[in-house]
Amino acid sequence: MKTLSATLRQVFADVIALPQEEPPNRLGNIVLMASQKKLVPLREPERNELLDPEWRFGPAYQKIHAWDNRFTTDTTNVQVLTDDLNPIDIRAEVINLAARKDLHQYFQKSGLSW
Repeated sequence: MKTLSATLRQVFADVIALPQEEPPNRLGNIVLMASQKKLVPLREPERNELLDPEWRFGPAYQKIHAWDNRFTTDTTNVQVLTDDLNPIDIRAEVINLAARKDLHQYFQKSGLSW
C-alpha cells in the first residue's frame, strides 16, 4: 500500500486509505482515494449519542465505517512504482499466502483442512 500511495502522490495532492474490514490486524481490503483537492466528508458522520450497543455494527454505522477509519500512510523514502521497479507479483504472493493461512485456520476448526 505504501508503494501505491507513494506512486499516487506523484500526481495527486491528497491520498487516503479507507479500510473495509475489521479488525484492523486481519486480512482485508483497502480502497485508496486520490484527489487534487483535500478529501473531506460531505457531511459530519452521525454519532452514537444514545449509547445504543447495536449502533456500532448496525446499518447506519456501516455506511460511514470506512470514512471514520480513514488514514494516510507515511511514504517517506518509499520507492514509487516504475517499469523498472514493480514488486506487485511479490506483494500479491505475500497477500495470497496470508489469505490461504486464514482459510486453513478457518477450516481446521471443523477438521476439513488438509
